[in-house]
Amino acid sequence: MGAGLGGGSSNAAEVLKSLNCLTGSKLSSEELLSMAAELGSDCSFFIHKFPAFAEGRGEILSKFDLDLSKYFMVLVKPDVHVSTAAAFSGIIAGKNNHNLKNCLLKPIQQWQNCLVNDFEETVVRNFPVIREIKARLLSLGAVYAAMSGSGSTVYGLFDSFPPSADHFKDCSYFCFKK
Repeated sequence: MGAGLGGGSSNAAEVLKSLNCLTGSKLSSEELLSMAAELGSDCSFFIHKFPAFAEGRGEILSKFDLDLSKYFMVLVKPDVHVSTAAAFSGIIAGKNNHNLKNCLLKPIQQWQNCLVNDFEETVVRNFPVIREIKARLLSLGAVYAAMSGSGSTVYGLFDSFPPSADHFKDCSYFCFKK
Protein backbone atom coordinates (compact mmCIF):
# COMPACT_ATOMS: atom_id res chain seq x y z
CA MET A 1 0.00 0.00 0.00
CA GLY A 2 1.14 3.49 -0.75
CA ALA A 3 3.64 2.31 -3.36
CA GLY A 4 2.01 3.92 -6.41
CA LEU A 5 2.00 0.69 -8.40
CA GLY A 6 -1.75 0.28 -8.84
CA GLY A 7 -2.04 -2.82 -6.66
CA GLY A 8 -5.55 -2.08 -5.41
CA SER A 9 -6.72 -0.96 -8.84
CA SER A 10 -5.36 -4.04 -10.57
CA ASN A 11 -6.92 -6.28 -7.90
CA ALA A 12 -10.29 -4.61 -8.48
CA ALA A 13 -10.00 -5.13 -12.24
CA GLU A 14 -9.08 -8.80 -11.78
CA VAL A 15 -12.07 -9.33 -9.48
CA LEU A 16 -14.38 -7.87 -12.13
CA LYS A 17 -12.86 -10.10 -14.83
CA SER A 18 -13.00 -13.17 -12.58
CA LEU A 19 -16.63 -12.57 -11.59
CA ASN A 20 -17.51 -12.13 -15.25
CA CYS A 21 -15.94 -15.52 -15.99
CA LEU A 22 -17.12 -17.40 -12.88
CA THR A 23 -20.74 -16.26 -13.20
CA GLY A 24 -20.86 -17.06 -16.90
CA SER A 25 -21.63 -13.46 -17.71
CA LYS A 26 -20.74 -12.32 -21.14
CA LEU A 27 -20.01 -8.69 -20.31
CA SER A 28 -18.17 -6.99 -23.14
CA SER A 29 -14.82 -5.27 -22.68
CA GLU A 30 -16.63 -1.94 -22.87
CA GLU A 31 -18.99 -2.96 -20.05
CA LEU A 32 -16.08 -4.15 -17.90
CA LEU A 33 -14.21 -0.91 -18.59
CA SER A 34 -17.24 1.12 -17.56
CA MET A 35 -17.65 -0.85 -14.32
CA ALA A 36 -13.94 -0.55 -13.57
CA ALA A 37 -14.06 3.23 -14.06
CA GLU A 38 -16.74 3.42 -11.37
CA LEU A 39 -14.43 1.64 -8.92
CA GLY A 40 -11.47 3.97 -9.50
CA SER A 41 -9.92 6.20 -12.12
CA ASP A 42 -7.11 3.84 -13.03
CA CYS A 43 -8.95 0.52 -12.59
CA SER A 44 -9.88 0.49 -16.29
CA PHE A 45 -6.19 0.44 -17.22
CA PHE A 46 -5.89 -3.06 -15.75
CA ILE A 47 -8.78 -4.65 -17.65
CA HIS A 48 -6.60 -5.26 -20.72
CA LYS A 49 -3.03 -6.51 -20.89
CA PHE A 50 -1.48 -4.08 -23.35
CA PRO A 51 0.13 -0.63 -23.20
CA ALA A 52 -2.51 2.07 -23.30
CA PHE A 53 -2.63 5.84 -23.26
CA ALA A 54 -5.02 7.10 -20.60
CA GLU A 55 -7.02 10.31 -20.79
CA GLY A 56 -9.84 11.87 -18.81
CA ARG A 57 -9.52 10.67 -15.21
CA GLY A 58 -7.61 7.66 -16.52
CA GLU A 59 -10.68 5.78 -17.71
CA ILE A 60 -10.47 6.70 -21.42
CA LEU A 61 -7.96 4.31 -22.93
CA SER A 62 -6.46 3.89 -26.37
CA LYS A 63 -3.86 1.33 -27.39
CA PHE A 64 -0.38 2.76 -27.49
CA ASP A 65 2.55 1.09 -29.24
CA LEU A 66 5.26 1.00 -26.58
CA ASP A 67 7.88 -1.72 -26.34
CA LEU A 68 10.19 -1.64 -23.32
CA SER A 69 11.19 -5.31 -23.61
CA LYS A 70 14.87 -4.54 -24.25
CA TYR A 71 15.13 -2.57 -20.99
CA PHE A 72 15.65 -3.70 -17.44
CA MET A 73 13.28 -2.11 -14.96
CA VAL A 74 14.39 -1.53 -11.40
CA LEU A 75 11.80 -0.74 -8.75
CA VAL A 76 12.97 0.82 -5.50
CA LYS A 77 10.42 1.20 -2.69
CA PRO A 78 11.52 3.29 0.29
CA ASP A 79 9.99 2.57 3.68
CA VAL A 80 7.43 5.37 3.39
CA HIS A 81 3.71 5.36 2.66
CA VAL A 82 2.32 8.08 0.41
CA SER A 83 -1.37 8.83 0.80
CA THR A 84 -3.01 9.12 -2.61
CA ALA A 85 -5.26 11.88 -1.26
CA ALA A 86 -2.23 13.83 -0.03
CA ALA A 87 -0.48 13.38 -3.39
CA PHE A 88 -3.55 14.68 -5.25
CA SER A 89 -3.88 17.67 -2.92
CA GLY A 90 -0.72 19.21 -4.37
CA ILE A 91 -1.64 18.87 -8.05
CA ILE A 92 -2.31 22.08 -9.95
CA ALA A 93 -4.37 21.35 -13.06
CA GLY A 94 -2.78 22.56 -16.28
CA LYS A 95 0.54 23.48 -14.66
CA ASN A 96 2.54 21.02 -16.76
CA ASN A 97 1.88 21.49 -20.47
CA HIS A 98 4.04 18.65 -21.81
CA ASN A 99 2.42 16.69 -24.61
CA LEU A 100 2.65 13.20 -23.17
CA LYS A 101 2.05 11.34 -26.45
CA ASN A 102 4.75 13.35 -28.25
CA CYS A 103 7.16 12.73 -25.41
CA LEU A 104 6.55 8.96 -25.44
CA LEU A 105 7.25 8.88 -29.19
CA LYS A 106 10.76 10.25 -28.61
CA PRO A 107 13.73 7.99 -27.91
CA ILE A 108 13.68 6.89 -24.27
CA GLN A 109 16.94 8.76 -23.68
CA GLN A 110 14.97 12.02 -24.15
CA TRP A 111 12.14 11.15 -21.75
CA GLN A 112 13.85 12.52 -18.65
CA ASN A 113 13.36 16.09 -19.83
CA CYS A 114 9.73 15.76 -20.94
CA LEU A 115 8.01 12.79 -19.28
CA VAL A 116 7.08 14.21 -15.89
CA ASN A 117 5.08 12.68 -13.06
CA ASP A 118 3.07 15.63 -11.74
CA PHE A 119 2.86 14.02 -8.30
CA GLU A 120 6.63 14.09 -7.77
CA GLU A 121 6.95 17.76 -6.91
CA THR A 122 4.47 17.56 -4.05
CA VAL A 123 5.49 14.13 -2.78
CA VAL A 124 9.24 14.77 -2.64
CA ARG A 125 8.61 17.82 -0.46
CA ASN A 126 7.31 15.47 2.21
CA PHE A 127 9.55 12.51 1.37
CA PRO A 128 12.96 13.71 0.06
CA VAL A 129 14.19 10.10 -0.02
CA ILE A 130 12.19 9.71 -3.25
CA ARG A 131 14.26 12.44 -4.95
CA GLU A 132 17.44 10.80 -3.61
CA ILE A 133 16.49 7.38 -5.02
CA LYS A 134 15.67 8.89 -8.41
CA ALA A 135 19.01 10.71 -8.50
CA ARG A 136 20.80 7.52 -7.44
CA LEU A 137 19.15 5.51 -10.25
CA LEU A 138 20.14 8.13 -12.83
CA SER A 139 23.71 8.29 -11.52
CA LEU A 140 23.92 4.50 -11.78
CA GLY A 141 23.05 4.63 -15.48
CA ALA A 142 19.26 4.61 -15.75
CA VAL A 143 18.17 6.11 -19.08
CA TYR A 144 14.97 7.24 -17.38
CA ALA A 145 13.80 7.38 -13.77
CA ALA A 146 10.62 8.62 -12.12
CA MET A 147 8.30 8.08 -9.22
CA SER A 148 5.52 5.62 -10.03
CA GLY A 149 1.96 6.88 -9.78
CA SER A 150 1.30 8.81 -6.60
CA GLY A 151 4.39 7.30 -4.95
CA SER A 152 6.40 6.08 -3.19
CA THR A 153 8.08 3.57 -5.52
CA VAL A 154 10.70 4.96 -7.88
CA TYR A 155 11.60 3.09 -11.05
CA GLY A 156 14.53 3.26 -13.39
CA LEU A 157 14.88 1.90 -16.91
CA PHE A 158 18.32 0.57 -17.82
CA ASP A 159 19.54 -0.50 -21.25
CA SER A 160 22.07 -2.89 -19.69
CA PHE A 161 22.07 -5.06 -16.60
CA PRO A 162 21.26 -2.75 -13.68
CA PRO A 163 23.30 -2.19 -10.54
CA SER A 164 23.03 -4.57 -7.61
CA ALA A 165 20.65 -4.10 -4.73
CA ASP A 166 23.65 -3.06 -2.59
CA HIS A 167 23.07 0.53 -3.71
CA PHE A 168 19.62 0.45 -2.09
CA LYS A 169 20.10 -1.38 1.20
CA ASP A 170 17.66 0.98 2.91
CA CYS A 171 14.81 0.11 0.50
CA SER A 172 13.01 -2.80 -1.13
CA TYR A 173 14.63 -3.47 -4.51
CA PHE A 174 13.24 -5.41 -7.48
CA CYS A 175 14.62 -5.87 -10.98
CA PHE A 176 12.47 -7.00 -13.90
CA LYS A 177 13.41 -7.95 -17.44
CA LYS A 178 10.83 -9.44 -19.76
